[in-house]
Amino acid sequence: MAIWVYRNNKRAGATTDTLGSAACLYLAVRAVDMVYGVVGIVMGNEAIDASGSGITLSILGETALALEKEYALAQREEAAVLAKNEQLRANLLRSVSHDLRTPLTAITGCSSLLAEDDGSMSVEHRRELAVAINDDSIWLGGLVENLLSLTRIEEAHVSLSLEPELVEDAVDDAVRHVSRDVSTHHVELSRPDEPVVAMMDVRLIVQVVVNLVNNAVQHTPKGSTIHISSSSQDGKAVIEVADDGPGIADAEKARVFERFYTVADGEGDHRRGTGLGLALCKSIVNAHGGDIVVLDNPPHGAIFRVTLPLARTDAPEDSARLDSGSEGGTDDAD
Repeated sequence: MAIWVYRNNKRAGATTDTLGSAACLYLAVRAVDMVYGVVGIVMGNEAIDASGSGITLSILGETALALEKEYALAQREEAAVLAKNEQLRANLLRSVSHDLRTPLTAITGCSSLLAEDDGSMSVEHRRELAVAINDDSIWLGGLVENLLSLTRIEEAHVSLSLEPELVEDAVDDAVRHVSRDVSTHHVELSRPDEPVVAMMDVRLIVQVVVNLVNNAVQHTPKGSTIHISSSSQDGKAVIEVADDGPGIADAEKARVFERFYTVADGEGDHRRGTGLGLALCKSIVNAHGGDIVVLDNPPHGAIFRVTLPLARTDAPEDSARLDSGSEGGTDDAD
């Protein structure tokens, strides 16, 4: 009966001509022609008097107005989300189209030179062209991987495989996967005094460190130093990627993790700055229940600090006492 009232926008049940034998009176909660719900009132032997009917209809009217307001707000929020998504798609197309053009042009040009070579090109020149093609291809692959990873994570299509992992092992693995351009910089590693074990999906955290190092390479001049460290601070696992480049202005620190936002500092190589790498880092770290911030590195430079939950290390002291504390046990220990 409630469904009938909802669909037909009419009262039914007790004291009405529609299924009047019912125990309840069903009224539509409506504003104009929009029905937001149905109220069922348990009836006695008598109908609601005029005063009670007026109060009831007033309550239903106020409820309908409140629901109408909530509905309108939800509609506006949905429209805002759609508009934002449309803007993001437009930004994505514009950004990717721009950033794909340069490496694709380079790949086409280098491959054409190799294909048209009549044997007069030196071996060294051919090798340089092949290396250029390889580097640009690797970068394009990284761009596609960042795009796919960012989309999957933000749409909750990625389930994290959280395991206790050594942070320094993840850092070592990341250093082996950074771009070839890192050879133009000095990379330093600092290991913690004691092993740091964090709960992480190691594959994704490796990608975070790779993106942070590549970001430092892109935004600092050749010869700059990039320092990567891991430690345990305040009950958190900490990974820091620091550089001695020009640094990041305070006004831009809050925006560096936005998609498609790139810092224009006049240093480094911005031809390959899509503004996706740091956004992906933030999404991954947040999905781990951690945090990522950018800080100053005095006297100049930037530090990207990642914090992750430490893995629980419950010492098996109680079980050890139980094993060795019984009178029938032995004093031998492995």
